Amino acid sequence: MQQKKLFVGALVTVSTLALFAGCQQAAPAVPAKPPEEVIKDGMAKLTDITSYAYEVALNADITDPTTGKVKFDVNLGGALDIKDKKDPKMTLKVDGSGSDDKGNGGSGNFEVRLNKDAVYFEVMKLALTGENSEIPKEVTDMFGKWWKITIPPGSFDELEASLPQGSSEEMTPEQKKMKEDFENANILSKPTLVGTENIKGESSYHYTVTIDKAALAKFIAKSAEDQGQPMTEADMKDMNDGLAKVEIKADVWVGQTSGIINQFSGSANITGSASEGSGTIGFRVTLSDVNKPVTIQAPTDATEFPVEDFLAPFMMGMSGSMDSSMMDSSSGTSLSGSEMDSGSGMVGGDAVAPAPETTPAPAPAPAPAAVDLGGDY
Repeated sequence: MQQKKLFVGALVTVSTLALFAGCQQAAPAVPAKPPEEVIKDGMAKLTDITSYAYEVALNADITDPTTGKVKFDVNLGGALDIKDKKDPKMTLKVDGSGSDDKGNGGSGNFEVRLNKDAVYFEVMKLALTGENSEIPKEVTDMFGKWWKITIPPGSFDELEASLPQGSSEEMTPEQKKMKEDFENANILSKPTLVGTENIKGESSYHYTVTIDKAALAKFIAKSAEDQGQPMTEADMKDMNDGLAKVEIKADVWVGQTSGIINQFSGSANITGSASEGSGTIGFRVTLSDVNKPVTIQAPTDATEFPVEDFLAPFMMGMSGSMDSSMMDSSSGTSLSGSEMDSGSGMVGGDAVAPAPETTPAPAPAPAPAAVDLGGDY
């Protein structure tokens, strides 16, 4: 069950992140509609698309009072097709690097492909610098070859119910409500036309916008409620406190032919207290090939990835660090599988103390995010 949720979470997370698209053709330098309507229409049309290619660039320069300065630069590219949510197709290529001011860092790249049967991944390069820069042989032996994780049956059932993408006729009442909330969020406010630019072959209107943090918080809270997980007052306070420390400058591009927001970029300036992190995060998301089918070329030489063998040493170490009271019957503590935190790696059947001969089953491997650029994927 946990492995199934990881696959669904990766798909939802990546699908949410890539909500921008493109096409082609010239049009008037100034749109006939007011900027507010162009932006709102561009947002609304995003939920109609079910496949696209995407590029994402992330960079950061952040100072943490405990660890010092950290920098990273990551580029992703790929494609996603969820026209048939029970047969999704996704590809991902990631190339990135990061470092701190103590000389510790690393760089690497990998590729992931996903179809309804399996996740395929290959680590092409990974290099570390500074302290603890040696990579275990068990890990380096994985490099340069394709691996496969078979997807459990029924993994995409939740995906089908959670993504408000596609035509309204295909949606449940809950999905229609989520789509309506997204279209009416008005998070991108005060748009100002800069001019026209070519985005992936489509002439597009370029606007500067202001991120309405109150509208953003309201949308996040409403989305959580729509999914049956309403935020508590404490959650709302933490979210609003966090947003108060962030200032975001953003630009959006709206395709003159497609009418879709096909690029979104900006920077977030974080100003924390003396005990919190501060710095700048930059981002850019670009989409193209909207509603064009994506094909996945599954590697024929992929080896089934030994999930349990790979994670067993970590799980053994984790289980060994458990507080003795958790396993002491005299303490009255009794943990069932449903009460254990799956993220901790302690999952499986019921674990009722005392049972020293029972080793918690290792957690399933995280599903790598999924992409590839151009042509067949």
